[in-house]
Amino acid sequence: MIEAPERVVALGHPSYVWRSGQDRRLALIRRYASLEGRRILDVGCGIGAYVSKLREFSDHVYGVDIEEGRLRRGAQSLTGLALAASEHLPFSDGAFDLVLLHEVLEHVQDDASTLREACRVTTPGGRIVIYAPNRLYPFETHGIYLGRRYVFGNIPLVNYLPGFLRRRLAPHARAYLSGDLRRLMQGLEARVVVHAYVFPGFDNIAARSARLGRLLKAVFHRLEKTPLRVLGLSHFLVLEREGPRTEPAEGLRPEPVEGLCPEPACPERGRRVEGLRPEPACPERGRRVEGLRTEPACPERGRRVEGLCPEPACPERGRRVEGLCPEPVEGLCQKENLG
Repeated sequence: MIEAPERVVALGHPSYVWRSGQDRRLALIRRYASLEGRRILDVGCGIGAYVSKLREFSDHVYGVDIEEGRLRRGAQSLTGLALAASEHLPFSDGAFDLVLLHEVLEHVQDDASTLREACRVTTPGGRIVIYAPNRLYPFETHGIYLGRRYVFGNIPLVNYLPGFLRRRLAPHARAYLSGDLRRLMQGLEARVVVHAYVFPGFDNIAARSARLGRLLKAVFHRLEKTPLRVLGLSHFLVLEREGPRTEPAEGLRPEPVEGLCPEPACPERGRRVEGLRPEPACPERGRRVEGLRTEPACPERGRRVEGLCPEPACPERGRRVEGLCPEPVEGLCQKENLG
């Protein structure tokens, strides 16, 4: 048993390297969604492994994540990564042809809001691709808590416990039955294109024993075409956004904002630094306001923002984000705490 930083455990680990397991998953995506030249968003991109790979098919690939450290690492070799929460994506309606949620829903604060936002920023006719943990898989792959102690590893049979017991052992990561996903999709303007299951890539085992790795892949990957597929590691779900296809509003670009406040308490969270309000409830959403706050309730209304959030609750207030903030705000994240 090891101590683990609570935030790292809660957010999970992104793809750090690209191996055969990722190739299989990408092949599935390509079977149901066109990638060539498309506008693509990877929600929960981590260090940008999928962003980098998807750019082999399109120059218009972007990623968002709530963990600044991972974005910093990814930004060393990639552009187009932004700090943002999945529940408040800083993009206009219909900005993307494809939105990817790869093993992300289980970690977010609000999975229903995340899925609604993914649907909102997908253009009608576009696809939303979801990989999410399967509650029927015999192992809990995110580790468990025994009291305050975290146990890392694949723990057997945890997913088969009653919900309240599973949540006690694994409060940091959800797992879904097919019915759970159907409930999440209720009310979305989207139809299901495919709902399948995938077994592990067994890359770690193959690295230790190539023969055993080949055997496991041969056996379990064939099960994906049998009724036993429901025991797979992850759900693979593709949705298609419904409605008449339209182009994004003139002047709105899908480029990440790079400087959003991701903190739930910050009133600037999910709002574009350069004056584009993406919140559905905001009357200014989709209109450029050239740096002026115009909401009646905002104490800064009529004053130039210049990249600083006046609210005292924001931990990023007055702090440089080092490459994640856009230059129009002088490198400062529009978060709270001016003092």
